[in-house]
Formats: sequence, C-alpha cells, structure tokens
Amino acid sequence: MSDLIADLRYAVRTLVRSPGFSLAAVLALALGIGGNAAIYSVVDTLLLEPLPFADGDRLVMFWDENPREGREFNEVAPAHVRALRQRTDAFSAVAAYDWFGFTLTGDGDPEQLTASVVEQNFFDLLGVSVAAGRTFLPEDDRPGAPRVVLLSHELWRRRFGGDPALVGRTVTLDGGPFTVVGVLPAGFRFEIPADVYTPLAQAESFWELRGRHILRVVGRLAPGVGLPQARAQVATLARSLEREFPETNRDWEISVVPAAEGLFQGPVRPMLVAFLGAVGFVLLIACANVANLLLARGAGRRRELAIRAALGAARTRLVRQLLVEGAVLAFLGAAAGLVLATWALSAIASLAPARILQATPRLAHLAIDGSVLTFTFLLTAATVALFGLVPALRATRTDLRRDVSTEGRATADRTRGRLRGALVGIEVGLAVVLLSGAGLMIRSFMNQVRANPGFRSDRLLTFWTALPGSRYPDGAAVAAFQRRGLDALRALPGVGAAAAANVVPLSGEAPSARFTVRGRAGSGETELPFASLRLVSDRYFEVLGIRVLRGRAIDATDREGGAPVAVVSQGLADQFFPGREPIGEFVVLEGDSVARQIVGIVADVADWKTGNRSDAYLYLPFQQRRAARMGFLLRTAVAPASLGSAAAGAISGLDPAQPIYDVQPMTDVMAFALYNQRMSAGLLGALAVVALLLAAVGAYGVMAYAVGQRVHEIGVRMALGARADTVVRLVVIQGMRPVAIGLAAGLGGALALARVLQRLLFEVRATDPLTLAGVAALLASVALLACYLPARRAARIAPMEALRHE
Repeated sequence: MSDLIADLRYAVRTLVRSPGFSLAAVLALALGIGGNAAIYSVVDTLLLEPLPFADGDRLVMFWDENPREGREFNEVAPAHVRALRQRTDAFSAVAAYDWFGFTLTGDGDPEQLTASVVEQNFFDLLGVSVAAGRTFLPEDDRPGAPRVVLLSHELWRRRFGGDPALVGRTVTLDGGPFTVVGVLPAGFRFEIPADVYTPLAQAESFWELRGRHILRVVGRLAPGVGLPQARAQVATLARSLEREFPETNRDWEISVVPAAEGLFQGPVRPMLVAFLGAVGFVLLIACANVANLLLARGAGRRRELAIRAALGAARTRLVRQLLVEGAVLAFLGAAAGLVLATWALSAIASLAPARILQATPRLAHLAIDGSVLTFTFLLTAATVALFGLVPALRATRTDLRRDVSTEGRATADRTRGRLRGALVGIEVGLAVVLLSGAGLMIRSFMNQVRANPGFRSDRLLTFWTALPGSRYPDGAAVAAFQRRGLDALRALPGVGAAAAANVVPLSGEAPSARFTVRGRAGSGETELPFASLRLVSDRYFEVLGIRVLRGRAIDATDREGGAPVAVVSQGLADQFFPGREPIGEFVVLEGDSVARQIVGIVADVADWKTGNRSDAYLYLPFQQRRAARMGFLLRTAVAPASLGSAAAGAISGLDPAQPIYDVQPMTDVMAFALYNQRMSAGLLGALAVVALLLAAVGAYGVMAYAVGQRVHEIGVRMALGARADTVVRLVVIQGMRPVAIGLAAGLGGALALARVLQRLLFEVRATDPLTLAGVAALLASVALLACYLPARRAARIAPMEALRHE
C-alpha cells in the first residue's frame, strides 16, 4: 500500500509539471465519460430501472404483431387475451387495460380526466395496495354491475381535498354516478398517469373478438418460469391460433417483452440505443487521443525509464507507475465528466415540453444516483486499461544502450509512430460513423421542418371535447352538438373559420380502417388494405388549407340521411387506383354495409408523429359516421392562444358540463411532434462536433510530434536541395495514410449500422450517398489541414537550424 501511495504522489507531481498535457487529457476524458454518464442515466431511468412494483422484473407486456404487413407493437385482440389465460401456464396472471376519458362534474368546474379501464385483477397483478378503501372485486368486473371507481391519490387531494370520507360516496363521471371504492397510493402510475380507474366489465362475446386489436395487456411470469420459456409457449400458441383461425390470425404473432421495456416501444428505444452508441464512440475517440498523448509522452521519458530500469526497477513496477498516472488522469476526467453530466441532465429535463414530462414523469428526476456512479466508476476503470496499458507497456520496453543512442531512438520512434498512426485511423473511423449518424438525423429533421406538411399551421388553434354517452346517447345528439358548436365558434370575434374532426393532425393518434373497393373485394381479412381514417366536418379542408385536387370537398350537405360519400388523399388514389380515376368509385369499410362514393381527391398530409409520411387517407363526413371525442380547429385572425378562453366559453354556453382540453396553437402541436427528432439531431450533432474536434486534435498532435522527431531528417533533405513543397507533400502523404484507412473502415461501419438508424429517419435513407460522401469529405479536409500545418512549419525551418537541432 505504501508503494501505491508513493506512486500516486509521484503521478500527481509529474502531471502538475505538465499542465498542458494533463489538461488536454482530462478534458478529452471528461467529454467521453460525462457523455456516457448522462446518457446512461437516461437509459437507466427509462429502460433499465425496475418498475416500482413487487418483483417488477417479473412483469411482462404483450403485443400483437404482423411482420408481413409491417405492423409491430399493436394492441392485443380480446380473444388473444383469453387464449393467453386459458392456454398457457407460463403466467400467474394476465390483465387487460385501455385508456379513455371521463368528464368529472359536480363541485367545481367540469374537468376532463384521463381514465383507464382495467380488469379486476390488474392491481393484484401489479402488487399495488390502496391508500384507502379497496381495489376491484370480481363482481365489479361484470356487465350491469354497479359502477365503481378508484381515484388517483393526486386527484383525490387536488379535487376533493384528501377527504377520507369520500370512499363509499358517489362522484359524477360523464353525467352518471360512480361509487368511489378506493384511493390509490401517491405516485402510482402504469404507462401514463391516470386520474381514475374503472372495471373493464365486458360481455362474454367481447372476449371472442379476433380481428380487433384494441387492448393493452400486462402479465406476471409464473414462479420458476423464465422469459425464454414464456416466449416459446406464446409462439406455439400464436401458431395454433393461426391454424385454427386463418382468416383473422394469418401472419399474426404475439410478442412478450419485459414490462419496463414494453412501456417504451416505438422510436424512443432505438433512439436511446443510438445515443448510447454515439457517446460510446466519443469515449473511444477520447481514449485513442489520450493513448496517443501518453505514447508521445512516453517517448520523451524513455531515458528516465531506462535509467530507472538500470538502477533495478522491475518492469512491473514501471508499468504500475504509468498506470497510476493514467488512473489519476481518468478519475480527474470522470470527476469533471460527472459535472458535465449533471449539467446535461438538468438541460434535458428543463428543455423537455410539459407534455413530455407529464407522459414520462421520471424524466424530470434524472440525476447522478448510485447506479450512475457505479457505471461511471467501472467505465473509468475500463478507460484506464483501454488507453493506459499499451502506452505503459511500450514505454517500459527499455534498453539502456538503445534508448540513449540516436539510432535506438529513431528505431523506437518508428515503432511508436506506427502505433500512433493506427490510433489516428481508429479515431477517424469512429468519427466517420458518428458524423454519418448525426448527418442523417440532421437531414431527417431538416426534411421534416422544410417539408410541406400538406396544411397551414399558422394562426390555427386546436382543442378537444369528449361527449359523455349519458348526455349524448346517439349519433344524432353528437351531430347536433357539433353543428351548434361550430356555429358558436365561427361567430367568435377573431375566428375566420372553424371545423371539427376525430383527429387533430400530428397529435399522434392514428385511427385506421380496412376497406374494399366495390367490385374488388379481398380474399381474406388480412388482405384488405388499410387507410388512415378521418371523420371531418364541412370546411375542414378550408380551415387546414389542404388543397382539393379534383372533385369536391366534404360540405354541409353531407349529413345523415344523405348519399354516403368519401374523399381520399392523392396517395390513396395512386396506391389503390393506379391508372384509374377514383372519383365515382365506391368503397366499403370493414364491418360496414354502406358503400360510400368517392367525390373528391385532396393533397397528402404529413404524419410526422409516427415518423413517416402517411399518404393513404380516407375522409368521411362526421355527420355520417360520428365519434364522441372530437377535435376543433379554429382559423384565426389574431394570435390563436388569445382565443382559448373565448372558445371554452362558447362550448360552455352550449353545455355547462362540457369542458375543453389540450387547448394549444397548431405550431405547438407541430413542435411537440418534432421534439424527439429535434433532440436526436441536436444531441448527435453536438457529439459529432466533439468527435470531429477530437479526431482533428489527434491527427494534428501525431503529425506535430512526428515532424518534431524528423527535424534533422528534413534539414538534411532541404540541405541537399529538396524543395519546400516536396517536403510538405511527403509529410502530408505519410500523415494521410492512416486517415484514409480510417475513412474506409468508418464508411463500412456506417453502412453496417444503417438498419439501426433507418426507422428514426424521415425521407432519407440510412445509406444516403450524399451524406456519407459529405462526411468523408469533411473529415478528409479537417485531417488534411491537421497534417498540412505541421508540415508547412517544418518546411519553413532553415536547413542549418534543422541540422543543429540535435
């Protein structure tokens, strides 16, 4: 231990005497280690941290998937839920749930609540106990049973003042009485925060539905059963269902994933994986940089090490001394990196929109906790071995005669030069991969920003209403409310036009429907084409500024009792009516006996929330096929946000118990839809700049050192008549050789990782030749400059001065 303490003291004194070297090494490592610590904290919080339930690692989620149709992470058909319960023994419990909304009325203003319907065993499966009252009983989860509700702890405190006597009393939801049977513990949430929970309570026939994928499902692994065994059972079940019910189950699979992973499907998971890879590359580049610095420093200390070896120091003793110096650098870099990581995590939380924090509250609590500190410690130890061991072994390969002679030094320098060149090649290769990924993400984001979304987002206010069935029991009542609501909104000062639809563009909702073209019916359910379904009011296309290309738009004459009509997007027309005129054709929606005549074709619109441009849209008149939940869109002559209160008053004037919610300008909706892409492009871009700078500094440092070691040789060449440009060319060519190898390897790596990035991109291929060529050209230019500057400086040295150098 005393030897180790002595080594530590000597290492600190040595590093203090070389402040420039120490600062450069610590800064490089701080960037690499800090970036890894920050991203690991995000990944750990969102993906790795166990769910806050009893044996949370035993919880799983289920998804219906159809690879042939490219459908993944679909909700589960009710019949599949029953089959999982009855035909497998890998799970001790399986529970279905879903999300919807309730309107709370009574004391205070009406309020729209987020609600979840769950099977009665949902809370027992999760191992959740109530703070007051009880959870659901089997008799609560039956059709016709008295209506009961569980309140979230937050709603109980906020709306009812935490009144303990509330349990057993009734509250009014959607105009009907519900008995409060319990209050959930503070902080409870599963997937998204819900205000209230009610029993699913479906009839037996509901659990026989196979073609409707509408339920979210969570399960708990049975004792002694592992995830691979459970997946094998479920795969066997899916194949059996496909054989038994080919019309509805052809090509459908059921996937089983850990619940902590299943709650973050879609683009979030691959995006975080991409971030981890990016910061890993930055760390590797930083390690290569520090290794190069240590190699150069070791070359300067070879006389010292040779003398120490001649005085009896064992090689292991010298290696340990150098590794201790590397460890000091690494832990100083880790300390600075943790400071950078803390700043980065604060920035991530502060820059996240309120809706992101509401949907993912754990994001607001990112911190450097014990898990991150352990990860950082292990990472730091790995970096010491990664950048310190080889230079230490090289530096301690001593020979007193060789190391004090010019010839010996030249031989050693050539060997170390080859290793330093290899490290530069590694830096360049990793930088190519990282810059390519960042370039693709930035191009993707710019494509989304510049692309015409197909509608005008300026001066457009959006908000939602949800009509309870108790007060609006049929389609006629819903239609009447919409007509009166649009009339009231259109009469507001500052409103130029108003429309309504079942979906607000870019809201992330994507209802779809299968359909057939009359006269061309498919041979089976899974062969029917899909289209995004929009139920819209008159003037919808006018309000959004969607161009009508041919035919007509949906207008006020398209009401219940009139001729059933539809409008299709240009993309749907091109896909399903190639070489034909769709206007005049008839489409029939699955489960609907009504044939609807196509009366118009409109321009395509963007669906950035799902990462793609969805071009197959089917628009139906809202008055002919209604939904209780509707979004309103107001084209305004003033700032849209200023009309929120007036719009709420207009709706309240029609129904005082009807609230509006999610009131925001369309520009905010678009910004939220692009948040993931903006963050991805910004973070990867910042990491790419760091990688580029580190690679440039590495190439410059190697070349500057190599030129410094060749001053005598260059002087001889100049004295014998070599021209300055010849010397520059010779040095640059030698310096660019490892860069060229790194570029080639990096481009190969970028192509190999293309599949990881492809699902994150919008209208750009992961193998885009323009991006790859631009990255290669940028890195080659930076490396060429890094090689040219030392070469030019060497060529300007007077021959006599160079010959006197040694």
